[in-house]
Amino acid sequence: MISGNLFTRDYLLEGIARSEPWMAFADSDLAAVKTRLLKLAAKLQAINKPNEAQTEKIFIYPVLELLGWSDVEVQQTLSPKGRKHVPDALLFGDSDARNRAVGEKDQWKRYQHGLAITEAKRWCRALDRTDKRDAHEDGVPSTQMLQYLDRVNIVTAGKVRLGILTNGEKWRLYFQGALSVSEDYFEVDLAKALELPGHELDLIERTDEKLTPAHALKLFILLFRKQAFLPIDGPRTFHDLARDEGKIWEAKVTRDLSRLVFRDLYPHLVAALHRNDPAKPAQIDARYLEEIRQSALVLLYRLLFVVYAEDRDLLPDNQEPYKTYSLTTMRGDIADRVASLQPFSPALATYWPKLRAVFKAIAEGDDTLGIPPYNGGLFAKDSAPILARVDLPDAVIAELIHKLSHREDEEGKPRYINYRDLTVQQLGTIYERTLEYGLSYDKDSDTVLVDADDTARHESGSYYTPDSLVSLIIDKAVGPFVEERVQAFRDEAAKLAKDKRPIEARLALLQGFDPALGILELRICDPSMGSGHFLVNLVDWLADKALAAIAEAELIVDWSDKPYRSPVLASIEQTRTDIIRQATVHKWPFVIEHLDDRHIVRRTILKRCIYGVDKNPMAVELAKVALWLHTFTVGAPLSFLDHHLRCGNSLFGFWVREAMDRLTKWGGQLLINEPMQKAMAQALAMQKLERVNDIDIAEVHQSKTLFDGIEQETRPLNSFIKILYALDWLKLDKEDQSSVRAWLDGQYGDPFEIARGRFTLGPADAGDGHPHPKDVLDQLSDGARALAQRFAVVFGRARALVHSEKFQNWQVAFPGVWTQWESAQLQGGFHAVVGNPPYVRQELIKPYKNALEKRFATYAGQADLYVYFYEQGVRLLRPGGRLSYVVTNKWMKTDYAEKLRELFANQTWVEFVADFGHAKKFFPDADVFPSVLVVRKPDTATPPELAEVCAMPRDDVPDKGLDVAVANPAYSFKLPRTHFSRENWVLDRPEGVALFNKIKAHGTPLKAIVGADPLYGIKTGLNEAFIIDNTARERLVHEQPETAAIIRPYLRGQDISRWSCPDTDLFIILMKSSSDYSWPWADAPDASIAEKKFKETYPGLHRHFKTFEETKDTKTGDAKGLRHREDQGRFWWELRPCAYYAAFEQPKILYVDIAWAPSFLVDTRARFTNNTCYLLPTDAPDVVASLNSPIGWWYAWRKAQHGKDEALRFFTSFVETFPVAQLKSAAESQVSGLVARVSENMEQCLAADRIMTDWLRLEFDLKKLKKALLQPSLLSEARFVELVRSALPKKYKFTAATLDTLKREYASTVEPARKARSQVLSLEQKISDFVNEAYGLTPDEVELMWRTAPPRMPFTPAGLQSQEVAVDEEEEDAEE
Repeated sequence: MISGNLFTRDYLLEGIARSEPWMAFADSDLAAVKTRLLKLAAKLQAINKPNEAQTEKIFIYPVLELLGWSDVEVQQTLSPKGRKHVPDALLFGDSDARNRAVGEKDQWKRYQHGLAITEAKRWCRALDRTDKRDAHEDGVPSTQMLQYLDRVNIVTAGKVRLGILTNGEKWRLYFQGALSVSEDYFEVDLAKALELPGHELDLIERTDEKLTPAHALKLFILLFRKQAFLPIDGPRTFHDLARDEGKIWEAKVTRDLSRLVFRDLYPHLVAALHRNDPAKPAQIDARYLEEIRQSALVLLYRLLFVVYAEDRDLLPDNQEPYKTYSLTTMRGDIADRVASLQPFSPALATYWPKLRAVFKAIAEGDDTLGIPPYNGGLFAKDSAPILARVDLPDAVIAELIHKLSHREDEEGKPRYINYRDLTVQQLGTIYERTLEYGLSYDKDSDTVLVDADDTARHESGSYYTPDSLVSLIIDKAVGPFVEERVQAFRDEAAKLAKDKRPIEARLALLQGFDPALGILELRICDPSMGSGHFLVNLVDWLADKALAAIAEAELIVDWSDKPYRSPVLASIEQTRTDIIRQATVHKWPFVIEHLDDRHIVRRTILKRCIYGVDKNPMAVELAKVALWLHTFTVGAPLSFLDHHLRCGNSLFGFWVREAMDRLTKWGGQLLINEPMQKAMAQALAMQKLERVNDIDIAEVHQSKTLFDGIEQETRPLNSFIKILYALDWLKLDKEDQSSVRAWLDGQYGDPFEIARGRFTLGPADAGDGHPHPKDVLDQLSDGARALAQRFAVVFGRARALVHSEKFQNWQVAFPGVWTQWESAQLQGGFHAVVGNPPYVRQELIKPYKNALEKRFATYAGQADLYVYFYEQGVRLLRPGGRLSYVVTNKWMKTDYAEKLRELFANQTWVEFVADFGHAKKFFPDADVFPSVLVVRKPDTATPPELAEVCAMPRDDVPDKGLDVAVANPAYSFKLPRTHFSRENWVLDRPEGVALFNKIKAHGTPLKAIVGADPLYGIKTGLNEAFIIDNTARERLVHEQPETAAIIRPYLRGQDISRWSCPDTDLFIILMKSSSDYSWPWADAPDASIAEKKFKETYPGLHRHFKTFEETKDTKTGDAKGLRHREDQGRFWWELRPCAYYAAFEQPKILYVDIAWAPSFLVDTRARFTNNTCYLLPTDAPDVVASLNSPIGWWYAWRKAQHGKDEALRFFTSFVETFPVAQLKSAAESQVSGLVARVSENMEQCLAADRIMTDWLRLEFDLKKLKKALLQPSLLSEARFVELVRSALPKKYKFTAATLDTLKREYASTVEPARKARSQVLSLEQKISDFVNEAYGLTPDEVELMWRTAPPRMPFTPAGLQSQEVAVDEEEEDAEE
């Protein structure tokens, strides 16, 4: 009675009952509405075969009015020109909105005042396929609705995104913001909900106790009535709340299942497979562990496939005889036994044979059970040999199935999981985590274990990409190709409209420009596909666009009495007919709705358009499972996917031309020509394979046969090139290189046969798995044999590298994508490359850096892995192709991405860039800064002059409607494409860019003024040994006064504040390294004599350091202490060498590299610092004034790299290039005085704050102070008293005396500081004016600065820094 994925079934059957609208709608109200609906239905049913007009007038519009839709306008044209898009009705929220709409002269402008559109069809007309009874009934209704929604979304700028499609019998609610608009609708069978004659419930529906006709009718009323379309919670409607509730449930189930599978089921399963394997080897090696791992994953994938297919009615689990064998029945039986506390045998296997029978039926088909042969390879015996020979006992299977089927609710009770409410993308994430871990063997317990290394996820760099970002990338990267094809069709249709040839001839010519056919020719690749998330979404998106293009083409051809029909429709109809015929012959049960246009076109897209690569072979299998489930067509086998989903390393492997060049250096270029020509010839076979529809098992076998032939013809070249690449990777000495040349010269036999493993070279050559290897070593001459034996060792290393790294030769892997492989310039490529490449930090890719440097022009030692995926992505594109990834935004500003930005500037056309800052809602489990870039590979077209930019603050990133938000003028603007160069990318509006450039032009780079790089503070290697408090200092100095010169005042990064900071209670023992300081022990011949001299010279310090000399880590047992530091001097008690100790003694500017606000100060007290604090060896007033100024922070916000929670990272590369405002001599003198005064006033404020907070802790025994109380000089007296009182324990008796004490202390300590703060503001403004004048800023530019000011400006024109507000608002208990 209900279908579609807009709302989760769990919410519709249970969650909605807890909502206020549901509870407020009484049974009596439901009965009254039902009575009226039945009367309307009776009127319509009195007519024999009512047409569309009768259905609308007698039933649909009266029902809408009954649901509250009294304000309606019909037949409003959506198109600015002509009458091409005309939905049947536009629904309004009230009469005022309707009146505003009819006041618009242009009908298409009226839509912006509406809430939803409606499209009505005749009673019981099919909604998802052609069902023509009357002359005007062309096209597919659901496709028509997609077209209307897409158009109305554009003309209303995203205001109207809902549509109702109905044939009276069935009512659908569509949402344009859904990931798949064609799939994610909500449908109610109103005829069944009303229990109309001829619309009785089927067997399955009658067994559902929760979904009664009354429940379905109530769902219809509550979700289709006008109130559901109106805001009830801020801007959110009842629909929004319902979708969000479902998402919360989905996310929770996904998270719980992910943890369960990884932490519990997967470890138990791998152990059970090993324990019950009758053929397990005596010695458990890596190969066997990998076999266990793959078998466990295959079993999990099979179970996932079956439960998902059964829960979505894709397998007949509610019909006998399959029902008896089904996993659904097994799940119920196990649940009943668990509930009744019945044990399961740890030895007997009764469930496992049933599971294997189900798997066999799905793989091979069983007409008796009503199961077609779905095949696909997942259920094949050879996919996991262990599963074919093992018998898993009931205890193992029962736990596995029960836990996969249930999750604990809030009360700790098991709750059944219906997988139909989970998307395949979410199912992929549940299992994806298991891909990142290997197995190990514990010999003592004879158990196979999971290597649960917490760093594995970071090493793989994989994170689930939210659907909103996936959709944005696909829209921007693939959308233009769809628009181009529709426009090309429109242009050709306009030409043919004036043509004099017969209509039939013109329509035939036009089919060559068919936009849907053009969409099916697109080639789109995800080079790091993981579980196939992007590819699944891409299939949906392309299907929606193809169906919409079919309908659009029909409307465009308005000059023919005979409607234009896309050739894709004929293919769809033929496929549907063939599947129905097969199902009828074999008596397979099927549902006609599962054979609608969108299901069939998705299979075509999957076979032709989608490409994916991943290094992990089981990730490839998981992606196949996800895509199979998503395109499952009842009655048709699973599509053959091996030709487009490949296991390989997307970054490493030769292009054919590169291999030819390498061979030239080794003297064997001619070797490659013949196998290359054979491999290139497989492009035609690949095209043929892509056009096999796989509608029956014979066609799947045909696909596999074609693919096997392609593999056979390309394997010699592929194997050979991979070996070449591996040899190029290895470090070979001269003798090794000689043995390689001898191989290429043919001295050992055919080089290709050796590469394939058909010929082997003695015991050292393990071969490559060839079924009939031949050892040719003894046939060689003595000289050749010696070289061959050496080469066999090198060859073994190369083969091991090929197997471990899985090099990907793109042209050979996808022979239909590129042509002219020998060309120096790549010919061909993908239309689009999309994805979320792994985010792996550079520290984790050290073993690959040599290979990366050799292969990638963008190489930088500090670059993270995604940089190289960008360069490779550009290579993979055809001219005119587009690349779009979601990655961290660091590449826009960091030094290591200079070459990458240069690549984008010189070798691509930047079309779109979006920066979302530290938007954690996208990736809550990862600390990233998501950005999206779209670049186009240049072709013969005119380059775009402007690029679209979106700079959206993280707090403004919406929970829904990202596509609309990205287009919002508040965040979106355009910049010249030439703006994007090798330099840091500044994403600001043109006027902001002009101001930025002016500051840069008028300022002088800081390094040019200071004459030195920023210097970092002292690295001790063991702070607890070298950093002491005042009590320890006084003790040491009292014992030996000479140590006073060695113990120096000390600041940490957290002590640094704006303009000034008081002295702390900390000191550093400045025990310089004797390698660059003349200590009395500096000339000692060895460490023992030096230590003896040190002890004699400074006995107290020696005794102090001795306590830290050597300790053990209590957790690991590892040696720690001064002797085991990396940072140490010549002897264990000394600091590491430092060449600039003298700089600490001089006046200097101090700052920290993680900045929440501009916090630079001039230190004249010779204070030393730790390594989180940096110093500039200068006290120049123009430097500190510029860095601390509002315009300096404004500039830094745009130039510096952003860190966690939008802190700025003041890396050396930024600071040394910061443009300092050059003050004139008179101004410099005045600013120097102002800086001194503001520093004095700030120190007074900070000292007062510290005194007062210390007093509060002691006087009232307050362990923690609210943030606001940490800076009392920012508080009024009343606010100060209020905060202190709220911080006191409830039992504290607050008396008049207490109040008087607080006021007295405030007056004596805080009030003077408050006056000093007011002076600070005045002085800050004067300093800022001098800096602005030195930069040459006009009043308008100053106003622009304030209007576009970033967060945490040092002060505002209205008053003291925004910190005042922040301090007052952030009142959580926390101390600095």
